[in-house]
Amino acid sequence: MALERELMMLNKPYVKSFKDKYGVVFYCIDMYKQPAFDHPLLKNHKLQVTKRANCHHLFSRIRVHPQESCPDGTVLIRRTLKQDLVNASVSLPRFRPQKDHSEIPGQHFAHLLVDSVEGSKFQAAGANMEVDNVAVPAGQVSSAQSLLVDDSCHSSVVSVVQSGWRDSQTRFMTLWTADDCRMTGCLNTLCRGFVVVSQTAAPAIVLRPGFAGISISKINNLNLNGTDLPDQLLYLKKNCTGFTHAQCDHTPHECFYQYAKCQDGLTGNWQVFLNQEMVGYFPKELINNMAGATQVQMGGIIYAPPSQKSPPMGIRVAPVPGKVTLASKFAQARVQGANIAK
Repeated sequence: MALERELMMLNKPYVKSFKDKYGVVFYCIDMYKQPAFDHPLLKNHKLQVTKRANCHHLFSRIRVHPQESCPDGTVLIRRTLKQDLVNASVSLPRFRPQKDHSEIPGQHFAHLLVDSVEGSKFQAAGANMEVDNVAVPAGQVSSAQSLLVDDSCHSSVVSVVQSGWRDSQTRFMTLWTADDCRMTGCLNTLCRGFVVVSQTAAPAIVLRPGFAGISISKINNLNLNGTDLPDQLLYLKKNCTGFTHAQCDHTPHECFYQYAKCQDGLTGNWQVFLNQEMVGYFPKELINNMAGATQVQMGGIIYAPPSQKSPPMGIRVAPVPGKVTLASKFAQARVQGANIAK
């Protein structure tokens, strides 16, 4: 009964509905009546409809959208199913910021960790992320993600490209937490929190194989003057503990999807861009008024129950004993707002 009540709260009355070519149902919901505003911390929140942070200038590539778009005054939100809520409660701990090793049995990762100089914080991060449709068995996950973490308040905002979320389609996803996913946190729009502003892109939208550009930022007028990171190649290589690790190298420019996260300098909200489209934002009220990120993490994560063989990470390439294997790539990785700690 509790799940049924939650579904009724999340699936708001809609102006229009449609299915994309993958059979996913989307609703066009009044932007001022979307589920996010049922959160008690957002009772007096004013919807940010102006795309002040110019994250879409960080990269310029193809737009990503479903077969149809929503009319003016409405936003695109995927219909929530009961199984989505069940899966989300299990999945949240997998999106915690990564340390030296995974705390979850059966989970392995390859991440680039970039720390800011003490006393300063990153205000933006973005990269071109490689995307593939990885065949993932039921109960397993293969994902690539970008996290902005503020250790001072245990808050994180996350963008994810993931396969294995009820099927083998690869989806764009978002997540926020104010305590490292221990008591708070929300995946996509499966609870109240992330505010959607787009008529054409939404969390849980399916991405075609290719490359995706995603960014999160707090900066007003984000530009190209941030700090370039080396293009990140994710190599899978078994080490003595069985976990994978990341190696970085410079690579030629390629054309990917792009992502960007931007914190608006006026509102303090963390905006999320998928290619040239602002999908929505994480309101500052939900994440302890997170003023910046002390660390940026980019990389891949795979999960399988400990008794099962792990799924592939990245572009369907599994580690080969004794060899270093290219699995995926984050290109044009960029941070802004602070110097990188050496």
